[in-house]
Amino acid sequence: EGKEERDLCYAPIIKELAKLFPEANTAIRVLVPGCGMSRLVWDIANLGYHAQGNEFSYFMLLASFVLLNKTTQKNCYKIFPFVHQTNNLYSPRDQLKAVTFPDVNPADLPKNSLSMVAGDFQEIYEKQVEEWDCIASCFFLDTANNVIEYIRLISSLLKVGGYWINLGPLLYHYSGMPGEISIELSWAEIKNVLKHYKLELVREERGQKATYCHNRNAMMKTEYNCVSFTCKKTAKTPVETPNPRYKSLGQVQNQMNNDRSSNNANNEQQNDSTSRSVDENKNENKNEPHRSASANDGNGGGGRRRSGAAGGHMKKKAKNKNKRK
Repeated sequence: EGKEERDLCYAPIIKELAKLFPEANTAIRVLVPGCGMSRLVWDIANLGYHAQGNEFSYFMLLASFVLLNKTTQKNCYKIFPFVHQTNNLYSPRDQLKAVTFPDVNPADLPKNSLSMVAGDFQEIYEKQVEEWDCIASCFFLDTANNVIEYIRLISSLLKVGGYWINLGPLLYHYSGMPGEISIELSWAEIKNVLKHYKLELVREERGQKATYCHNRNAMMKTEYNCVSFTCKKTAKTPVETPNPRYKSLGQVQNQMNNDRSSNNANNEQQNDSTSRSVDENKNENKNEPHRSASANDGNGGGGRRRSGAAGGHMKKKAKNKNKRK
């Protein structure tokens, strides 16, 4: 069922990898960040390279663990991926269609050809400077809060003369999400960033069609016009202090919590001040009749005397108007 999408997304990357490194062996180290359920990692390792996958999503990691470590035959699992899809169907049978997988035996791999690392791409690989011959990424670049930082890190990971192969859109996953930073560059702007980090664009193909979670029997599908490119690292990555690194989600949340605590403290202080003001006004109102009596007796209370005089003046005006009428 997934072969059509794999042919659109993974096949161009695998073809380019074989072109750049025609003699596949485990000495050639290929990193696949954001590898999902690890099929692209498996395909690269199956060609004879050493492939390492990196994934952050716990759900993806669970599924890939079962497939890579607990599966020893083809098509041993059956799922119903469209059972919750109720729109754009030709028939109820399309909703209940079963899919079996995997179409390969995950255990059929050369020894020492595949490894997996779980965790945040930036945190795990920051110190692995110039340790990789190739980085192959698919639908990964736009998962960054700061795409510039991804590019800087990818450049630093590659050996001088190494290659970065990428295919995907620029959807920018964090775009418009509250509390999240999202740096959203166009492809033209990204090309300028590539130059800055010593990544020479040696191949560029626009409009590569790629579907995503496509039900072939439905009336609608999501299709991207992707950019596919290859970069060669021509020199050492510029050392920048500080690195263009933005706060992690945890840091942002901690800052938001601190801001809330500060606002709550300020509100409590304001409420205390308001309560004190109300109490003071109550105390003043208790003494108010004495001041009023003093004003009437002519023994102080100038403000009230002026107010009373003004009121009397207005009454006189009203009487004069009645007389003129």
